[in-house]
Amino acid sequence: MTTCGTTAEPRNMNTLPSKPNSYDLLRLITATAVLVCHQFQVLGQPFLPTLFLPWEPGFFAVMIFFALSGRLITLSWERDPQIVNFLLKRCLRIFPALILVVTLTVFIVGPAFTTKGIRVYFSTAATWAYFKSAILWPGHSWLPGVFETNPYPRAVNAPLWTLPVEFALYISVLAAGVLGFLRRKHMISIGFLWLALLSAVAPFTGNVNLMNNTLLATTFWWGAWLRVTFQDGQLRTKTDLLLGLAALMILATIGPYSLTRTGLVVLAGGLVWLASLIQLGDRITSRLGDLSYGVYIFGYPVQQSLVAAFGKDAFSYLEFLAMTCGITFPLALLSWHLVEKRFIRMKAGFLYPPIVASPKN
Repeated sequence: MTTCGTTAEPRNMNTLPSKPNSYDLLRLITATAVLVCHQFQVLGQPFLPTLFLPWEPGFFAVMIFFALSGRLITLSWERDPQIVNFLLKRCLRIFPALILVVTLTVFIVGPAFTTKGIRVYFSTAATWAYFKSAILWPGHSWLPGVFETNPYPRAVNAPLWTLPVEFALYISVLAAGVLGFLRRKHMISIGFLWLALLSAVAPFTGNVNLMNNTLLATTFWWGAWLRVTFQDGQLRTKTDLLLGLAALMILATIGPYSLTRTGLVVLAGGLVWLASLIQLGDRITSRLGDLSYGVYIFGYPVQQSLVAAFGKDAFSYLEFLAMTCGITFPLALLSWHLVEKRFIRMKAGFLYPPIVASPKN
């Protein structure tokens, strides 16, 4: 997610040893929070009162993903600053499970719930265009005749909109690394400052997508800034601290909802920092694995399918949520152990082949 798509790098000769942390648990909690919030949406029910207006609580959960992603993805580049390796790591983490969920959606969910008939469904160009979602191509979020009578109609897998944004931010880390910005003093702080300014003025354009995307980008680089500026618990430089504080002041003083926006950014980074210190989560999730990405990308089609199958008034909110979790979490568990973990191991094998001792003469 990943953010929802991020994960710790394999421990090997090219990476520094990492102490146990609660990153996987934080990811799982935030992915579940997105699920909880989307349950209101798919049932056509109003959200619970929130202090996050105009942003929904689920969006704040996504911000936590992005803050964690900024922390880990910049660290990944610093540990292994190779372009091909970096891109391969990101692709092998995001795309296998994404391709799986898109394929299952087209060939199982779509035929089960389309109102167009199977022949029309598979002969319609939009059905095959939906596969563009698997390569992060935006604008292909519906399938012919699927979920058209749901309270939130036609949306097949709404959370996928964040993945192209996240991958674009991976590319921004790659660009910053190649250009040497990640090694130069104050460059991350200056970049964070400019992003904060862009995020502050974005609401004046009236473009909601721009407002949300710039806020996610700011949160991503806020996570990176916190890690670099306070690396190993030590302040990097006073100049970096002042630039970071200036960025937060810009967020807090310019534009509508400025204090709410700033509070969400700071809190997202703070929760990631807290997760880096707490070891309990590692003991909880070590056997389960990182289920967060599976929960994030499988949850919404499950929710929409349940509403389409039974009708929005068949069960209460909590009953629908319980059924959603009862289906989504096993799917996420299977996705992790049968797909995601295997490709992560493949990633480690490609990038860090085992060392074979040379035969003695």
